[in-house]
Amino acid sequence: MHQPKGKDEMIEIAEAIREGAKAYLNRQYSAVAFVAAILAVIILFTLGLNAMLGFLTGALASALA
Repeated sequence: MHQPKGKDEMIEIAEAIREGAKAYLNRQYSAVAFVAAILAVIILFTLGLNAMLGFLTGALASALA
């Protein structure tokens, strides 16, 4: 008798998707953090410390949301 492979295959595929999504998001957060650091330095020299702190606070809050 032939047993359907649906459940085991679906679990395996779901795990692969989950792993890929996690790797993708980690890569995206790294890229965004790099750009945010560069922008923070630019903001510091052009607009001052308070503006930079506001920018970093907003960026961090956005990342946590």
